[in-house]
Amino acid sequence: MTAWTAVYRGASVPTAKVIAVSSEPSLVRIVARRLLRSETLDQDPVLDATKAGKRHALRLIAERDKKEDQ
Repeated sequence: MTAWTAVYRGASVPTAKVIAVSSEPSLVRIVARRLLRSETLDQDPVLDATKAGKRHALRLIAERDKKEDQ
């Protein structure tokens, strides 16, 4: 399974345009790790559960790509 990262730019999410997309493992790993460091959990338990699942997925991507680079 491939993971990728993308850069979008626009005034809002619906109007954003894709600027760049990369599946380079080291770049994807860097983005995943930075997202893990920067995100905080919400006060809403439902949103916390959603974010926890996404954070877990980011951890798996970061670790899998790290193993593939070795």
